[in-house]
Amino acid sequence: PKPRASQPSAPSEPSAPRAQRAATVPGMLAMARLVERQGDLAKAEGMYRGILANDPMHTVALHRMGVVVAKRGQYELSASLLEKAVTYDPRNAELLADLGHTYYQLERPEESEKYLRQALRLNPHDEVARNNFAMVLAVQRRNEEALAEFRKVGTEAEAHASLSFVLRQIGEVDAANQHYETAMSLN
Repeated sequence: PKPRASQPSAPSEPSAPRAQRAATVPGMLAMARLVERQGDLAKAEGMYRGILANDPMHTVALHRMGVVVAKRGQYELSASLLEKAVTYDPRNAELLADLGHTYYQLERPEESEKYLRQALRLNPHDEVARNNFAMVLAVQRRNEEALAEFRKVGTEAEAHASLSFVLRQIGEVDAANQHYETAMSLN
């Protein structure tokens, strides 16, 4: 049988163009997430701003915009957005972990540790948060605690290598070299 030609259907809102009808908040959010994943951070930021213009308390838009601006190096703005999102969703482990990482980037280890600890209480299996937590401990020169956390997400050799990397970044060259040598001897 021959396929039937489809009849154009009448729009549900004749005066609204199709794009406007499709521009619901969940649809806009889905598109912003897609654009973000594709790496167009400026466009994603604009889309999140559009959602927030209509709903300034939209937790997911605040969270994702905070992540996007952090990726663009705007850590103070990121912290502000993520802090606001946390006030609306204080038990969101991913959000808390992202805020903790933003504070790490701002070289504010006490705040970073606070939020990463909260994130790990809610989701102790989050390896990224655990690794970031270990890094925060290391920059505070709490090497044994950091090593214990790195061990939770990697092998003994990887834990020493990770600690060595952080210690080198903060200028603790001798300690970094010791952990590097330990990592090499374990491989």
